[in-house]
Amino acid sequence: MGKVTCPICDEVQQLNLDSKHGITRPYYHGGEYNGKAVIKLMQCAADVMESIRDYIISKVPEDDELKHSEVRDWASKYTDILLVFDQIFSLSLSPTGTLTDEDIINVTEYICTAMKAWQKLGFSVTPKCHALENHLVQQILKVEFCEMLRGIGQFTEDFVEHC
Repeated sequence: MGKVTCPICDEVQQLNLDSKHGITRPYYHGGEYNGKAVIKLMQCAADVMESIRDYIISKVPEDDELKHSEVRDWASKYTDILLVFDQIFSLSLSPTGTLTDEDIINVTEYICTAMKAWQKLGFSVTPKCHALENHLVQQILKVEFCEMLRGIGQFTEDFVEHC
């Protein structure tokens, strides 16, 4: 079975929103977005999703307000989830010892918000999503040599997965 194509997705790719926002799809990663590119996407989520929303709406007949509303709604949901994930990762990837009690409370609240947004989009819970929802805060607080880590930014993904 060949690669499934989506004409509107191909058209959106032609908008070159990636390069406009400095998001690159490295050839060595099979042309797919890697972690750095996804972080940049999360940081530019509002602008990128606004451009995608406007482009898709331009393809819908002007008098179809129901479709316009649906496109705006979906774009808003994707913007929201990308922004909240950016907040989660920005805080949780702080260096060890730098997170305050307030930061940890914020991460916990952001995770709840992200999971609600995830469900609104109808996504299934992947292993990484499960780890985020059920284990991230415990990893940040993991007691190591009688000290709380309060950040996991300098650890590799392997270390975090092992925890």
